[in-house]
Amino acid sequence: MTSDCAKAQALLADLDAEIAKIKDDRSRSPNWIASEIERLRAVAIPKIAALIRDFDDRIKIVLASREAWGSKQFLLSRQPFDNDPVANATIKIARMAECAAMDSGTLQLVAKNAIDEKELALLWTTWLAGLQRAGEPGWVGISLAGVELPGQSEALALIAACQGLVSVAHTVFGAANGKIDTGSARLEAARAQALNRDVAAMGTLAA
Repeated sequence: MTSDCAKAQALLADLDAEIAKIKDDRSRSPNWIASEIERLRAVAIPKIAALIRDFDDRIKIVLASREAWGSKQFLLSRQPFDNDPVANATIKIARMAECAAMDSGTLQLVAKNAIDEKELALLWTTWLAGLQRAGEPGWVGISLAGVELPGQSEALALIAACQGLVSVAHTVFGAANGKIDTGSARLEAARAQALNRDVAAMGTLAA
């Protein structure tokens, strides 16, 4: 995805360079200069547009995952007790039964220990069981504040960086059409380089 944006920026840079050459040619009439610029844009714009369309298709996939990555409850619900599906189901049923049978104080202690030990599947089980305990004597609830889920912060940071590339990509397209000042496009290009470095450093979700 970042490569689409980078390729579009490179095409825009080439287009700007060619337009600059034509504008600097003092031997040509204004009409000829305008005609040549229009011809160059007609060649470059479809190529840039194709890259932006591909970029938009990919960014939709990335942004669609934002809600899931932003929900601790959803991510906790995906944590297994065991990687073997049969073993995981067996353990889950047993833990759910145990948590349902516990008194409020014990359930809260088990939840606290699960947080301390990063036993996320067990924490999810205690949290679910706790939904039925509202109003019980001594019940203060199970807080997920401060609980860190594997990959969550990295994924959210990557999604934010990818979202930042949207304005960059469309600024490039606007500049290629002559609708946005190329100075603004250059500022966006500098911003894109920083975002691209962030995306590359955070993983391959946007590759």
